[in-house]
Amino acid sequence: MSKLTVMTAVPEKVIFYEGDLIDRYQVDKFLGEGTFGIVVKAKNRTTDSTVALKIMKFWELMPEERKTFGQRFEREYTCGQIDSPFLVRSIDKGEHKGNPFMVMEYCAGGSLEKLVINYSSYDEVDRLAVQCLLGLKALHENGVIHRDLKPVNILMDAEGNAKLTDFGIAGFQNARMTRRNFLGHAEAVFGTYAYMPPEQLNQKISFKAMSPATDLFSFGATFYEILTGKLPFGPLESEEHIGPYVLRANKGQWDDARMHLPGIPDHWTGIFEKSLHHDYKKRAQSANELLDMLNASDHKSNQHIHFDQHIVGLEVMHGDEPGRIYNLSRQAELTGDIIYIGWYNPEWPQANHIGIVEHHTSYISRFHATIIRDRVHKKWLISDGQTRIDVTNGQYRPSTNGTLVNGVEAGQQGIELHIGDIITFGDTTLKVIVKHR
Repeated sequence: MSKLTVMTAVPEKVIFYEGDLIDRYQVDKFLGEGTFGIVVKAKNRTTDSTVALKIMKFWELMPEERKTFGQRFEREYTCGQIDSPFLVRSIDKGEHKGNPFMVMEYCAGGSLEKLVINYSSYDEVDRLAVQCLLGLKALHENGVIHRDLKPVNILMDAEGNAKLTDFGIAGFQNARMTRRNFLGHAEAVFGTYAYMPPEQLNQKISFKAMSPATDLFSFGATFYEILTGKLPFGPLESEEHIGPYVLRANKGQWDDARMHLPGIPDHWTGIFEKSLHHDYKKRAQSANELLDMLNASDHKSNQHIHFDQHIVGLEVMHGDEPGRIYNLSRQAELTGDIIYIGWYNPEWPQANHIGIVEHHTSYISRFHATIIRDRVHKKWLISDGQTRIDVTNGQYRPSTNGTLVNGVEAGQQGIELHIGDIITFGDTTLKVIVKHR
């Protein structure tokens, strides 16, 4: 985890001029401005390297808003430290006149927005699509969902390679998309209408689990637009278009891409079928599924756990104790191959073999899930709920909010665990990790 940037001054408005210094970075030129930030091209005077510098406009925020947006800033910076050639890399961060700033890799090629119906060949589009999917895959393998993938958030470096950027509203896989109000509805919806899947738009269900399928819908909408010059569910040029557009997205009624581009390769019509489905459970569930359709499969994730060679653990990716590792192999030795997992109750710390700390929400059940080391079939299994003599009288008791593995409900029957799987209990996201004995 990166060190938290602590604001030490009352934010002052910042106006950039060529040659201005921000720490050791000298402003070259203005690149763009969003609702909450300004991006400039700059030069590191220590290394003479060219970078992009983004400063948050804290001077426009109320004091109570700065904490929330400061957390988004930290999340964006951390996502940029995930090791992938297809993610814009975070380099440095700091504070300028009370406003947090981050320094990022500079991408000289601009965004994919300029390639909308302006690409040189289908091969070029395929290459960029593969790179975007590999970037998404890197995020997903680290438990992160982008939530705002669109052409302007895909940059190209000087060699024309695609890199995902703008992780400001990224969320954690299978964590709830946003907090709910007292009616159980989302308090806010994040993203961009043209590229958002129905489950992200619908406030009544947007608290449901995020998964890679969320981003794969946005990927499909993005490349539909790049290839055809149109949005998949009709025009979206004014506020009056929003209602019909969202309605068609909710029904899965996208225009056949061949209406706009008769010669589009068949694999792209197949990709749209797999990515634009209105039901996220019937959509492609991993970037690998779409990589297969582009003949660029990369199945390094979800590797088999070697029963006799690996020590198995769970690492907290997002939650109240990020970075904490639970040693499942050691726990299984102590508890006869059955591990009970649930909410950590300080008044009854022995209630479960693994107690997950969750201070601010109550989405983890007291007796949430069960992990079994199956010595006969040499595999690890996780199932939702628990069956225990001491607390359930031998009857099966499911959790309240379910146990998700890579976006799929584990259920009572359970799911086999693999290296890199993302498991969610409530608002806590964990990753299956191993090391050799």
